[in-house]
Amino acid sequence: LSSYKPIEVFGEKWAIVAEIDESEALEVVGSIRTLLVIETIIGAIIAIALVWFVLKRLVSLPVSNLKNLIVQTVDDKDLRIEIEITTNDEIGNIRQAFKTFLSGLRDAIEDLKKSSMENLTISKQLSTVSQDVQQAISKSTNKIDSTTSHVELVK
Repeated sequence: LSSYKPIEVFGEKWAIVAEIDESEALEVVGSIRTLLVIETIIGAIIAIALVWFVLKRLVSLPVSNLKNLIVQTVDDKDLRIEIEITTNDEIGNIRQAFKTFLSGLRDAIEDLKKSSMENLTISKQLSTVSQDVQQAISKSTNKIDSTTSHVELVK
């Protein structure tokens, strides 16, 4: 590669010529290109790591916490667990739905307990009535037997 420029020095015309070997001139461009590729790869790795960290923080951890809460509820068989709604996103919506589900389940179990108690009370009442009826039948049977015996004696 060559470059020149005419100049005038003390009334004389001169030319300045600069020459450089092409490989020597482009050597810097090659090293800059290599450096740029390395920096791009490092930047991409950093960007991927940041996206992974953010996704883990925003999605994975809340989902994992909710899963652990559900597992704890099932393992402890404790439907009284309180669920906090800390966000207003999809995870918060799922937490709210699970909270509503547990509340409905608690209400259903409470209704079943009340029904069971009512059934027990009715069963005891029926048992008492049944015993009373059995005693009344037994008395009636005895009276009938007694009357029948007297009738046969009279014949």
